[in-house]
Amino acid sequence: MSLKLLSRSSRSLLFALLLPAGIALMGQDACNPGTDEDRDGWSVEEGDCDDTNPDINPGAAEVCDGIDNNCNDQIDDGLPILTWYHDGDGDGYGAPLPAEEGCGPPDETYVDVDGDCDDRDPEIHPGAEEVCDGIDNDCNDVIDDAPDSPA
Repeated sequence: MSLKLLSRSSRSLLFALLLPAGIALMGQDACNPGTDEDRDGWSVEEGDCDDTNPDINPGAAEVCDGIDNNCNDQIDDGLPILTWYHDGDGDGYGAPLPAEEGCGPPDETYVDVDGDCDDRDPEIHPGAEEVCDGIDNDCNDVIDDAPDSPA
């Protein structure tokens, strides 16, 4: 039967009867404003920007992961920004350049301490023991200086 064949009052009554069922079929009702696929307490209709991940919703804390965790359209916002240096020799000290800024290191080869004057040798870095070998082992800009003497 076509809805056009029904009178205006009959159509209104039909919609009034079917509207709650239609809302329920869409996963919504007056008490539940939308479905919550990831069961984090937030639906897409309530602002959940990734309803497949329970760690992402408007009430989540922002963490340093390159993702908008709290659904405010900003990635890693409000987190401290540090300078990261590439540590090519794994001694815990990075070369001063190039440096990267971010809330976390770009990868596991970056550290937050620079000053390595030879990032190819793990025995050469700030605080290393100076050895009489024609090399600045402790990166204090003095070659073969006496141990424990300032530059």
